[in-house]
Amino acid sequence: MRVLVVEDDKELNQFIRTALKREGFAADSAPNGKAALELARDTEYDVILLDVMMPELGGLSVLKELRKKGDPAAILMVTSQGSEHDKLAGLNSGADDYIVKPFLVSELIARIRAVLRRRDPAPSAGATLLKQGDVQLDLLKHSAEVKGKPVELTKKEFELLECFMRHPGEMLTQSVLESRVWGMEFAPDSNTVEVHVNHLRDKISTGKRPLIVTLRGVGYRFEP
Repeated sequence: MRVLVVEDDKELNQFIRTALKREGFAADSAPNGKAALELARDTEYDVILLDVMMPELGGLSVLKELRKKGDPAAILMVTSQGSEHDKLAGLNSGADDYIVKPFLVSELIARIRAVLRRRDPAPSAGATLLKQGDVQLDLLKHSAEVKGKPVELTKKEFELLECFMRHPGEMLTQSVLESRVWGMEFAPDSNTVEVHVNHLRDKISTGKRPLIVTLRGVGYRFEP
């Protein structure tokens, strides 16, 4: 997932980007609205964190311009203005969410993930197959195949693999997998995620390089 942080406060910009990278996101920086539009023109972002009060070109103007051009990124307005009028102005102009300074980094990360979950469409009745490389999931039959051969997966292993296959090549942190696969039932001090990923990796192995790569201290990436 690639995020653009648009914030004219250099220290806050750096702080947010560092936190995002620690959670497995790729994060770019723009110090003002004009630079943000230039970056968004050349790069497709999944999320744009957009400060409202900026010199030269304000966040609301940037938001309207991005939506006018059909930019599909999820846009979260970040501002010190917390009035209902300001929030409605942003949301009515196409923002996906609104977070008020000062905020906890954990809240910001949670809001980003919530927006991405809302934008991640559930498979329709006519699209029940997921296929990445040699791996195929039938979401209707709840079955998996690797190179055309059936693979027996537990419920959690199936949900893990579905999550990986919806985000091929992306770094997924342990906390992302916890929230998407286990939700509220997860025990934070357990090694459940690591154990399940290791079992899943063994089951879908094709005898060559592993399809699920572990980056110690960072997360996991599915490489079909």
